[in-house]
Amino acid sequence: MAGNGSRKGPESGIQRRRKKAREKDNSQYQGKREALINAAADEFLEKGYEATAVSDIAARVGADRATFYYYFDSKEQLFEEIAGEVTETNLEAAEKILATEQSPRERLAALISLVITSYVKNYPHITVYISEEMHKIRFNPDPWAVKMRRQMRRIESIANEILAEGVEDGSFRADIPPEIAARSLFGMINWTHRWLRPDGGYTAEQIADWFTALFLDGFALSGTLAPSAPDQS
Repeated sequence: MAGNGSRKGPESGIQRRRKKAREKDNSQYQGKREALINAAADEFLEKGYEATAVSDIAARVGADRATFYYYFDSKEQLFEEIAGEVTETNLEAAEKILATEQSPRERLAALISLVITSYVKNYPHITVYISEEMHKIRFNPDPWAVKMRRQMRRIESIANEILAEGVEDGSFRADIPPEIAARSLFGMINWTHRWLRPDGGYTAEQIADWFTALFLDGFALSGTLAPSAPDQS
């Protein structure tokens, strides 16, 4: 993603009108804008981000390109705004979780719940971002990409801090470095873009609870060992 939508320049007339409309309590404007956001998400999911044109998004709500540009500068700006807002909101909530007096286990469970619930609530926008765009921002110098990298790394580092506290107080095992555990946790969470859907039969709360149990307690019954391989002789 080039990040064209996030670059600042002199405001055009339509940008000023768009800004004024957004600042007013205009339910009709906000409703149309939300419809375009949802249409874009559906198009991105069906065709892929790169293959989706502005005209595709507009046509999905019975509008034309000119209508789209009344609400957004570009599809890049639309996408960046949605993905960036979700990440920023998650980071603010994660910082609050870190600052509580709860136990490391309780805080880690809250962090897992926060991220899983966010992915479900913001489906399919975040699914598209993780599956198509997240790897592209790794070395992207665009300000939006830099900000996204910083925010995502901070969320992972919060998990790292909580895990380290748990190691220190004896509630988590000390033979695995916390940073490796944190990366493993987010590798597991981010892979949910392949299957996590709001209508998948399980709630976000259930999935978050199960992920927490799997990550902290494992799947084996306490004190049991895996069965030996059958004798092939």
